[in-house]
Amino acid sequence: MFNLLTFVEGTYLLPDWFVNALPIYRSVLMCLIVVGAIAIIVSVLMLNTTSSGASAITGISDTYYSQNKGSTKEGRLKRLIAISAITIVVLIVLFFVPELFYGG
Repeated sequence: MFNLLTFVEGTYLLPDWFVNALPIYRSVLMCLIVVGAIAIIVSVLMLNTTSSGASAITGISDTYYSQNKGSTKEGRLKRLIAISAITIVVLIVLFFVPELFYGG
């Protein structure tokens, strides 16, 4: 298995390319996380707060609008929020992986 760490005299040494690339990698990921967060904030602010006509007892709505809401502006905004949230979670995991394995 390929290991980036080299054990020399009681300490681990990282290759120069890795040490030089890590701050750039983290900066790019942080910028992408901020862009995703801004996308979520703007999308949530653009959503309408009106009820979709769901029944209070069953929570089911059988209107034509509710069956085709994925193609409306509100449906697209909800999809954008979900995609942005998943992307942020993945980027945050990728942001902290080098710190977990290599002591960041």
